[in-house]
Amino acid sequence: MKKTSRLISSAVLPAIVLVLLLCGIAYAVEKRDARVTQIVHDVRVLPSKAAARPATLNETVSQGTGVRTGSDSRAELTFGDLSLTRLGANTVFSFDQGARNVNLSSGAILICVPPEAGSVRISAPAVSAAISGGVAMAEAHKDSWIKIIIIEGQGVVTLKSNGKSLTLHSGQMITLPPGAIEFTKVLNINLKKLTDKSLLVRFAKLPKWVWTLIDAEINRQLTSPPSGGYSDPTGFDKIDQRAATLPTPPEHTPPPDRSPPGLNSLTGGKPK
Repeated sequence: MKKTSRLISSAVLPAIVLVLLLCGIAYAVEKRDARVTQIVHDVRVLPSKAAARPATLNETVSQGTGVRTGSDSRAELTFGDLSLTRLGANTVFSFDQGARNVNLSSGAILICVPPEAGSVRISAPAVSAAISGGVAMAEAHKDSWIKIIIIEGQGVVTLKSNGKSLTLHSGQMITLPPGAIEFTKVLNINLKKLTDKSLLVRFAKLPKWVWTLIDAEINRQLTSPPSGGYSDPTGFDKIDQRAATLPTPPEHTPPPDRSPPGLNSLTGGKPK
């Protein structure tokens, strides 16, 4: 009997190990992929070796596959570790390494990362930004201004032209011209006004854990406002990108007639 038990154990144990290994591999793959959890109007999946096609709700998007939104359109992708990315209008986006690296070719995104999930690196024309612990917005367009907003957590922004870096904290924003070789002034923004007006935040309900992070920073601003006050994040052109709200450029930036079209394009539907 004992011999029979040992034979059964020796046969069953490797099978159990194999099942656990396969489950672990499947779970790891699932964590690297994303699920489409919100679709508004024209949202398309861009497979690397196939033609673009309309996205469907709850479909799986594998790393390396792009997602594109049309005018007045939005989308949301949710990952296995609960990280999520929202896309504004006219946005082209892809990701790899399980959402740890995201590529923003053009458009606007909102990224929400649980504190325990580590950091996410955003790559955009001219800059990259490593976002840790938090909630951030980014916008980029070809030959146009780039904007990075940290709502919660922190972000290390790096200029691709020379490797210079700058750390942004909760409630801070920076806008950079095309091909920037120096950083412009960091602005403090009113997070309540931003999140009240932003379509990236408001077009669908965000998970409770995201609002817990956002509300904590809003309350912090209410009790400890910056000494220099806030830049108003609601001065925007409503016909532009329909994604989020941003203030007008700081005074030290070039005059409006020298700024490229769509400077405030985190806000409306179609670029001017």
